[in-house]
Amino acid sequence: MAPKPARPLLTAFGILGFVLCGIYLALGRCQTAEREETAAGLVRELREREHGAPAAKVTAEPAPEGPSAAGQPGGRAVKPALRDGPFGLQGGMTLDELRALGKIERKPGEASWYEWFPLHPHPAFDEYLLMVGSTDGLCKIAAFGPSIPTSPSGKELKAAFDKVDRELQARYGPRDRRELGKPGRTWDASTQWMVGLLKKELQYASLWGGAAVPLRNKAGHLDWFALDAHAESRESGYLSLIFGFDNLKRCEDEDAKEVNESVK
Repeated sequence: MAPKPARPLLTAFGILGFVLCGIYLALGRCQTAEREETAAGLVRELREREHGAPAAKVTAEPAPEGPSAAGQPGGRAVKPALRDGPFGLQGGMTLDELRALGKIERKPGEASWYEWFPLHPHPAFDEYLLMVGSTDGLCKIAAFGPSIPTSPSGKELKAAFDKVDRELQARYGPRDRRELGKPGRTWDASTQWMVGLLKKELQYASLWGGAAVPLRNKAGHLDWFALDAHAESRESGYLSLIFGFDNLKRCEDEDAKEVNESVK
């Protein structure tokens, strides 16, 4: 069975990118057997958008030894310790620290992207990708929820979104709320809401961070994050939640440098 279309990752690393482009992650979901291909496609799309060239086809493999908590390869084991950032993590965590909190698999041919299988996942999300720099550690999290059956009006998907949105507001404060539709649409928003989402003519999202919506709680070195709803069909959708830490720019620069060196 051919895998469903992979979901491209948010590549506008800041508030301006969100405002201009939104955080439309593409359509498509996968079942358990197809998740590796979904994650691989997501990373390929990220590489194409950031560096203008497609990445090599990738499959998951166990992570090689990376910097330990002491900064040395193959250091002593790290005791599991939840942090005060999202999903019990925080910016700057090393691979050893992340491994102590769940299985982690690197994407071969990628300098910084890993798939993470947390010991205690959030009930609203079942797929996690981490961007981990060799120098700055964890700098970005991308979480995806399971498929949510819904009516054409999107009632059930909206309800799932709004529940997570309220939880995030309670912890991090007010957000920039967006429900935008493109002018000239031909579908009825009251009965064909999912059609608009599927055609990417509608955005249903919330953003935290930046001058307009400063974070009340920057626990774990958090800088900004965005919650978004997506359609995979007229009767099914899912949620995504993207976190960027305050070391993200350094991570991006390091990742771009390593990618450029690898193609010389």
